[in-house]
Amino acid sequence: MNKKYYIVNDEILKSLNFIHLLFSIIRVIIYIGDNMKYEYYYIEDSNGKSNCIIRSLCKIFNLSYEEVFNELCNIQKKLYKDSYTDIEVFETYMKNKGMKELDISNIKVKDLKLDNNSYIVFCYDKKDWYHMIPIIDNTIYDKSNECLELEVIKVYK
Repeated sequence: MNKKYYIVNDEILKSLNFIHLLFSIIRVIIYIGDNMKYEYYYIEDSNGKSNCIIRSLCKIFNLSYEEVFNELCNIQKKLYKDSYTDIEVFETYMKNKGMKELDISNIKVKDLKLDNNSYIVFCYDKKDWYHMIPIIDNTIYDKSNECLELEVIKVYK
């Protein structure tokens, strides 16, 4: 087996870091079908950690990561749940904010047909990976467009 080794000098490394930084700053917009599009979105706490539930709620309600995290933790304690990511916890949060569950499921995220409004989509890969994404005016905001192939469990408006 032939192995290739590359020597990377400081100038090349700086260039690669710059390119990575540039791509993390540029807003990437991908159009999906007739009316849906994807836009890169990522938010994290002061320690660099991030969670899709908190990111979605931050985007929909225009709140900081810390505000959403603290409120979810308060609800978690009141409901005696093990985690702020428990379905009952985030559904209580959304209900308190006036969101309601819609009767939409068993469809891929990329095939959703929604009007111009704000939605949160709870979805999964039909195995064991669950994810939450915000959709505002037919734009999906997430850290990657891999969510397009996920199956919808619930949609909240």
